[in-house]
Amino acid sequence: MKTEEILNQITELTKEWYILIGGDHHKDRDCHFYINTVWSYGQKQKYRVEHYGYIFRDIEEEFQTYNEAAMFLLNKIKEMIKVVEKDLETIDENG
Repeated sequence: MKTEEILNQITELTKEWYILIGGDHHKDRDCHFYINTVWSYGQKQKYRVEHYGYIFRDIEEEFQTYNEAAMFLLNKIKEMIKVVEKDLETIDENG
């Protein structure tokens, strides 16, 4: 998948994520996701996916390419949405 397509999907998923958690108690940091370029020790750059929320554990994963990092982030946000949706369904079922 092309990077532009991945980024567009991430943007849509972050909107969905915000709508999903917006009605519950959350902190602003739960709504921020990062792909940072890291240069260290004269080595080739790496791309680090970061998220420092309260709802899920912190994410810090490194990748060799930006596209790999973007795909990881896309899949991670999808996973987070599924978990929260499942939790909300359980709450609805149990009253």
